[in-house]
Amino acid sequence: MPSAYCNRAIAIATQEWQRFGGQVRALNGHLAPDGHEETEEPFSTTINSYWRAVNPSSSLTGKDVNVPWSAAFISYVMTQADQGTPKAFRVARAHRSYIRWAIDNRLNAVPGARFIGWPLPLRVIEPGDIIGKFRENDDDSIEGMTYDEAAVTTKSYGAHCDLVVAVNGQVADVIGGNVSDSVTKTQLRLNLDGTLPGSPTSWFVAIQALL
Repeated sequence: MPSAYCNRAIAIATQEWQRFGGQVRALNGHLAPDGHEETEEPFSTTINSYWRAVNPSSSLTGKDVNVPWSAAFISYVMTQADQGTPKAFRVARAHRSYIRWAIDNRLNAVPGARFIGWPLPLRVIEPGDIIGKFRENDDDSIEGMTYDEAAVTTKSYGAHCDLVVAVNGQVADVIGGNVSDSVTKTQLRLNLDGTLPGSPTSWFVAIQALL
Protein backbone atom coordinates (compact mmCIF):
# COMPACT_ATOMS: atom_id res chain seq x y z
CA MET A 1 0.00 0.00 0.00
CA PRO A 2 1.27 3.52 -0.78
CA SER A 3 2.38 5.58 2.21
CA ALA A 4 0.44 8.65 3.35
CA TYR A 5 3.04 10.81 1.62
CA CYS A 6 2.68 8.93 -1.66
CA ASN A 7 -1.10 9.08 -1.43
CA ARG A 8 -0.90 12.86 -1.00
CA ALA A 9 1.41 13.15 -4.02
CA ILE A 10 -0.96 11.00 -6.08
CA ALA A 11 -3.94 13.13 -5.03
CA ILE A 12 -2.14 16.37 -5.91
CA ALA A 13 -1.01 15.09 -9.31
CA THR A 14 -4.53 13.85 -10.03
CA GLN A 15 -6.01 17.20 -9.02
CA GLU A 16 -3.68 19.04 -11.40
CA TRP A 17 -4.45 16.56 -14.19
CA GLN A 18 -8.17 17.16 -13.70
CA ARG A 19 -7.57 20.92 -13.63
CA PHE A 20 -5.98 20.69 -17.07
CA GLY A 21 -8.90 18.75 -18.52
CA GLY A 22 -8.14 15.09 -17.81
CA GLN A 23 -6.21 14.27 -20.97
CA VAL A 24 -5.27 10.56 -21.31
CA ARG A 25 -2.83 8.85 -23.64
CA ALA A 26 -4.04 5.26 -23.86
CA LEU A 27 -1.93 2.15 -24.42
CA ASN A 28 -2.58 2.42 -28.15
CA GLY A 29 -1.27 5.99 -28.21
CA HIS A 30 -4.70 7.59 -28.67
CA LEU A 31 -4.99 10.95 -26.88
CA ALA A 32 -8.37 12.12 -25.56
CA PRO A 33 -10.05 14.29 -24.48
CA ASP A 34 -8.16 17.41 -25.55
CA GLY A 35 -6.60 18.91 -22.43
CA HIS A 36 -5.95 22.58 -21.77
CA GLU A 37 -2.59 23.67 -23.14
CA GLU A 38 0.29 25.43 -21.47
CA THR A 39 -0.26 28.77 -23.23
CA GLU A 40 -3.93 29.07 -22.23
CA GLU A 41 -5.00 31.18 -19.27
CA PRO A 42 -5.38 30.54 -16.38
CA PHE A 43 -3.37 27.37 -16.99
CA SER A 44 -0.28 29.27 -18.05
CA THR A 45 -0.29 31.03 -14.68
CA THR A 46 -0.85 27.72 -12.90
CA ILE A 47 2.44 26.54 -14.39
CA ASN A 48 4.13 29.50 -12.70
CA SER A 49 3.13 27.95 -9.36
CA TYR A 50 4.99 24.80 -10.41
CA TRP A 51 8.09 26.85 -11.20
CA ARG A 52 7.91 28.60 -7.84
CA ALA A 53 8.35 25.22 -6.15
CA VAL A 54 11.83 25.24 -7.70
CA ASN A 55 12.53 28.97 -7.39
CA PRO A 56 10.12 31.09 -5.30
CA SER A 57 10.98 34.17 -7.36
CA SER A 58 10.51 32.52 -10.76
CA SER A 59 8.50 34.44 -13.34
CA LEU A 60 8.31 31.55 -15.81
CA THR A 61 4.86 30.53 -17.00
CA GLY A 62 3.41 28.14 -19.53
CA LYS A 63 3.90 30.83 -22.17
CA ASP A 64 7.66 30.27 -21.95
CA VAL A 65 7.25 27.40 -24.37
CA ASN A 66 10.97 26.95 -24.97
CA VAL A 67 11.55 26.08 -21.31
CA PRO A 68 10.37 22.55 -20.40
CA TRP A 69 8.31 22.56 -17.19
CA SER A 70 7.90 18.84 -16.52
CA ALA A 71 10.55 18.78 -13.76
CA ALA A 72 8.93 21.81 -12.15
CA PHE A 73 5.63 19.90 -12.15
CA ILE A 74 7.17 16.91 -10.34
CA SER A 75 8.93 19.25 -7.92
CA TYR A 76 5.62 20.98 -7.15
CA VAL A 77 3.73 17.74 -6.57
CA MET A 78 6.35 16.22 -4.29
CA THR A 79 6.89 19.35 -2.18
CA GLN A 80 3.15 19.96 -1.82
CA ALA A 81 2.87 16.41 -0.49
CA ASP A 82 5.22 17.38 2.36
CA GLN A 83 2.46 19.47 3.99
CA GLY A 84 4.85 21.95 5.54
CA THR A 85 7.33 19.40 6.90
CA PRO A 86 11.04 19.66 6.01
CA LYS A 87 11.36 19.20 2.27
CA ALA A 88 12.55 15.68 1.52
CA PHE A 89 12.54 15.93 -2.27
CA ARG A 90 15.38 17.63 -4.14
CA VAL A 91 13.55 20.08 -6.37
CA ALA A 92 15.13 20.83 -9.73
CA ARG A 93 14.39 22.51 -13.04
CA ALA A 94 15.85 19.47 -14.84
CA HIS A 95 14.94 15.85 -14.09
CA ARG A 96 18.52 14.63 -14.46
CA SER A 97 19.46 16.47 -11.26
CA TYR A 98 17.16 14.57 -8.93
CA ILE A 99 17.57 11.33 -10.92
CA ARG A 100 21.32 11.45 -10.21
CA TRP A 101 20.63 12.30 -6.55
CA ALA A 102 18.23 9.36 -6.11
CA ILE A 103 20.61 6.94 -7.83
CA ASP A 104 23.46 8.19 -5.63
CA ASN A 105 21.29 7.54 -2.57
CA ARG A 106 21.04 3.86 -3.55
CA LEU A 107 24.57 3.27 -4.79
CA ASN A 108 26.14 4.99 -1.77
CA ALA A 109 23.61 3.60 0.75
CA VAL A 110 23.05 7.15 2.04
CA PRO A 111 21.76 6.93 5.64
CA GLY A 112 18.21 8.23 6.01
CA ALA A 113 17.73 8.70 2.26
CA ARG A 114 14.04 9.18 1.47
CA PHE A 115 14.20 8.74 -2.33
CA ILE A 116 15.98 5.75 -3.88
CA GLY A 117 16.65 5.39 -7.60
CA TRP A 118 16.39 1.79 -8.83
CA PRO A 119 17.31 0.16 -12.14
CA LEU A 120 14.07 -0.99 -13.73
CA PRO A 121 14.67 -4.76 -13.45
CA LEU A 122 14.99 -4.42 -9.65
CA ARG A 123 11.84 -2.39 -8.96
CA VAL A 124 8.27 -3.68 -9.06
CA ILE A 125 6.40 -0.49 -9.96
CA GLU A 126 4.08 0.85 -7.27
CA PRO A 127 1.84 3.93 -6.96
CA GLY A 128 3.95 6.83 -5.72
CA ASP A 129 7.03 5.87 -7.72
CA ILE A 130 8.61 8.44 -10.03
CA ILE A 131 9.74 6.88 -13.31
CA GLY A 132 12.30 8.52 -15.57
CA LYS A 133 13.15 8.22 -19.24
CA PHE A 134 15.54 9.65 -21.79
CA ARG A 135 14.25 12.56 -23.86
CA GLU A 136 15.89 13.76 -27.04
CA ASN A 137 17.30 17.27 -26.91
CA ASP A 138 19.51 19.53 -28.96
CA ASP A 139 22.70 17.65 -28.06
CA ASP A 140 22.72 14.95 -30.72
CA SER A 141 25.91 13.47 -29.24
CA ILE A 142 23.69 11.80 -26.61
CA GLU A 143 21.61 9.08 -28.21
CA GLY A 144 20.19 7.48 -25.08
CA MET A 145 20.69 6.94 -21.37
CA THR A 146 21.01 3.96 -19.06
CA TYR A 147 20.86 3.69 -15.28
CA ASP A 148 24.59 3.09 -15.04
CA GLU A 149 25.39 6.04 -17.30
CA ALA A 150 23.03 8.34 -15.38
CA ALA A 151 24.92 7.47 -12.21
CA VAL A 152 28.20 8.91 -13.52
CA THR A 153 27.58 11.18 -16.51
CA THR A 154 28.45 14.86 -16.39
CA LYS A 155 26.56 15.53 -19.62
CA SER A 156 23.35 17.57 -19.68
CA TYR A 157 21.08 14.96 -21.20
CA GLY A 158 17.35 15.39 -21.75
CA ALA A 159 15.00 13.49 -19.46
CA HIS A 160 11.35 13.29 -18.46
CA CYS A 161 9.65 11.89 -15.36
CA ASP A 162 6.08 10.93 -14.48
CA LEU A 163 4.47 10.00 -11.17
CA VAL A 164 2.82 6.57 -10.98
CA VAL A 165 -0.72 7.12 -9.71
CA ALA A 166 -2.20 3.63 -10.14
CA VAL A 167 -1.24 0.08 -11.06
CA ASN A 168 -3.91 -2.28 -12.35
CA GLY A 169 -2.49 -5.65 -13.32
CA GLN A 170 0.01 -5.04 -16.09
CA VAL A 171 -1.04 -1.44 -16.70
CA ALA A 172 0.39 1.57 -14.85
CA ASP A 173 -1.25 4.99 -14.97
CA VAL A 174 1.29 7.81 -14.75
CA ILE A 175 0.82 11.58 -14.67
CA GLY A 176 3.33 14.14 -15.87
CA GLY A 177 3.52 17.78 -16.82
CA ASN A 178 4.49 19.20 -20.21
CA VAL A 179 3.19 16.06 -21.91
CA SER A 180 1.49 17.11 -25.17
CA ASP A 181 1.66 20.68 -23.78
CA SER A 182 -0.57 19.79 -20.83
CA VAL A 183 -0.77 17.72 -17.65
CA THR A 184 -1.46 14.27 -19.06
CA LYS A 185 -2.15 10.78 -17.75
CA THR A 186 -0.38 8.05 -19.74
CA GLN A 187 -1.04 4.32 -19.64
CA LEU A 188 2.03 2.09 -19.71
CA ARG A 189 2.29 -1.67 -20.15
CA LEU A 190 4.26 -3.47 -17.43
CA ASN A 191 6.10 -6.75 -17.60
CA LEU A 192 4.50 -9.86 -16.10
CA ASP A 193 6.59 -9.41 -12.95
CA GLY A 194 5.40 -5.81 -12.49
CA THR A 195 8.60 -4.16 -13.65
CA LEU A 196 8.66 -1.50 -16.35
CA PRO A 197 10.21 -2.29 -19.75
CA GLY A 198 13.11 0.00 -20.53
CA SER A 199 15.80 0.81 -23.05
CA PRO A 200 18.51 3.45 -23.53
CA THR A 201 16.08 5.54 -25.59
CA SER A 202 13.15 5.14 -23.18
CA TRP A 203 12.57 4.44 -19.46
CA PHE A 204 15.63 3.64 -17.36
CA VAL A 205 14.97 4.46 -13.67
CA ALA A 206 12.28 4.13 -11.00
CA ILE A 207 12.50 6.31 -7.90
CA GLN A 208 10.96 4.94 -4.71
CA ALA A 209 9.75 7.28 -1.96
CA LEU A 210 10.56 5.99 1.53
CA LEU A 211 8.36 8.29 3.62
